[in-house]
Amino acid sequence: VRALRNLDPPARRVEPDQLDLAAARLLREERQPTPVGRRARPWDVVARVTEDGLHLSGWHDGYRRLPGRPVHHRELELVLPGALAVWDTVESGGRQAAVSRVRFPPGARVTLGEGAAAAIEVGGASLVLQAFGGELALEEGHYAPRFGERLACPVLALHKGPGPEFGYVLARAGAAARIDPGGADVAGRR
Repeated sequence: VRALRNLDPPARRVEPDQLDLAAARLLREERQPTPVGRRARPWDVVARVTEDGLHLSGWHDGYRRLPGRPVHHRELELVLPGALAVWDTVESGGRQAAVSRVRFPPGARVTLGEGAAAAIEVGGASLVLQAFGGELALEEGHYAPRFGERLACPVLALHKGPGPEFGYVLARAGAAARIDPGGADVAGRR
């Protein structure tokens, strides 16, 4: 990194196309199982603040090149007293696989619970994630605090089931929060 910023003289000159080849090689080595969207265009993006919290919504067409030409809709709601609800819908001409991942910082402890639930201990806080519309799995991921440095971190992956909708609510442990196909309920607010 220092050589690229001319802070230290490089051992040999690296041409930009060589950097591109190295980056492409790294991407191939990652072997991502799911194709990712290209040049997604966000549509109907809406943000509004209510007395209950902050609501964001929109959709994108970045996966239209895939079979079934899927369109991804997402709603996020930060609800008082401090819960995050995420609701995804994948519209497609056929059954479409999808995964929503939640990455936690290095050192976080994540434990899968009964059904589609998980307990998270991070930075002295106890959190609970409850999901619907799919299967929850624990994966190992990476966090990059700076260029060239990767730290292992836990990742919760919600693999969409056969229906078009899936999502989760993340809240402090003990908060009355749940989510199902009918919607999210946090502290008695739907």
